Amino acid sequence: KYLCQTCQQLFVPIDPQTACPGCGRKQSVRKLCRDCQCWIKNSSRQLLNNRALFCYNLPMKNFFERYKFRGDYQLRLIFQRRIQQAIKQLGNKRVIIPVPVSATTWQQRGFNQVEGFLEGIDYLAALTVKPDFSKDSQSHKKRRQRLASPQPFTLKPQLNLQQKACLLIDDVYTTGRTLYHASKVLQNAGVSSIKSLTLAR
Repeated sequence: KYLCQTCQQLFVPIDPQTACPGCGRKQSVRKLCRDCQCWIKNSSRQLLNNRALFCYNLPMKNFFERYKFRGDYQLRLIFQRRIQQAIKQLGNKRVIIPVPVSATTWQQRGFNQVEGFLEGIDYLAALTVKPDFSKDSQSHKKRRQRLASPQPFTLKPQLNLQQKACLLIDDVYTTGRTLYHASKVLQNAGVSSIKSLTLAR
């Protein structure tokens, strides 16, 4: 609806039948990728079984540059329907929880890019970024720096998520650190299960 056929073909979809079952990386065979094998080896955390819809290639990078960093809010409409269709497939009886942005980012950008994809979807803004948390843009960090980042999230007060099944929504899965930080907070709140969905991997 919003892209011509030529531009649509620039974005590479990921087949969930062959993607990595841990992070959603595009592969020819469905097996755990090396990154997910490292997560299992180096931590006791259960994999998120992330579903990613598209590869993070150059056209996708350019999309996020305009959408997130230049504030072109209308661009949310390009992938909004695809994300919401995936939520309906994955999120049956799950609480939909978007990854939040910091107060500083909100002031600079004027919107949460993840929540922009969720217009019309019943979601719960359960997480917030700690007020004393300071971070540089994740997009400018190297892998080692991303993995070493401290816990930025906390649960909003007076929320009861005990025994709830949750679906975390984020824009891009890079190392997975952001989503695993978010899932840790939810696990501590007593949720029964967590999966995640991202636009890109």
